[in-house]
Amino acid sequence: MSKLPKLSLKKKNTSFWVAVLLSLAAAFSLYATFHLIYRPVKVVMVTKEVRPGEQIQKDALKEGTVLAGDLNPKAVRSLDAAVGKYAASPLYPGEQLIADRLVQDPDKATGAFSYLQPDETYVGFNSEEARWPKGIKEGDTVTAVAVMDTEARIVGKKLKVIGTDKPVPVLGQVQVMKQAVPDNASTITIAVPRNMVADLLYAKVKSKAFYLLPEHPKLVFQGEGEIVTAESGPQKQQ
Repeated sequence: MSKLPKLSLKKKNTSFWVAVLLSLAAAFSLYATFHLIYRPVKVVMVTKEVRPGEQIQKDALKEGTVLAGDLNPKAVRSLDAAVGKYAASPLYPGEQLIADRLVQDPDKATGAFSYLQPDETYVGFNSEEARWPKGIKEGDTVTAVAVMDTEARIVGKKLKVIGTDKPVPVLGQVQVMKQAVPDNASTITIAVPRNMVADLLYAKVKSKAFYLLPEHPKLVFQGEGEIVTAESGPQKQQ
């Protein structure tokens, strides 16, 4: 019976070093991934609510750490870069402070009023107060729906979105209720007629769930002798 040829010492050494190099490459790749995603990084966090137009004080912020993979690319990294500036949109405790939501000039902090009619004000919601589907952006209109114990009531129509901190791709209207899942980092600001504010806020407080559902630009509301379109506003039926 013929014997199999034995591997030379040189070939054995080559295989050994190839295996060592592959192991080192895998270990380095794992370390690099861990370092990029899981290493702690410093960031400025909000500790108390700050309303639009208010000057940001030091006691409203703190320096904290988050995982690198959770760091917002526009997050403020030092207190000196934020204290003394003004909030351009609502700031809520526990969230990272985003540079785009700060302004140096207090006059620019009231820019939302340029979107309002004389009889309107604006109301901000975070994701613990209301739910809305991904894809809503500035300029869209929404219907406010309050879900009570025994019924769901429409408490506002044609409410214009004047600000949101997370613009993302628009989803299909059919998926609205499925996709209305809150994101704790999200906020939304809507323009509301002053004669509707009290009822809307009361319904929000009393409801089990509060939804802001997007409206199609050509949506037509009919009822009580009135037609409302996104393009022309209220019109009396002929």
